[in-house]
Amino acid sequence: MAKKSTENVINLDNILFNCRDILRAARNSGSFFEKHYYDEH
Repeated sequence: MAKKSTENVINLDNILFNCRDILRAARNSGSFFEKHYYDEH
């Protein structure tokens, strides 16, 4: 049980780390999200 929950925490850390990399890549590529936001509004 404890081992499984630790694996979940590790997976969550990996997901957060991947999200940070994706956001950094998006920022470096000219902020796709910001462009989309300005197009919408």
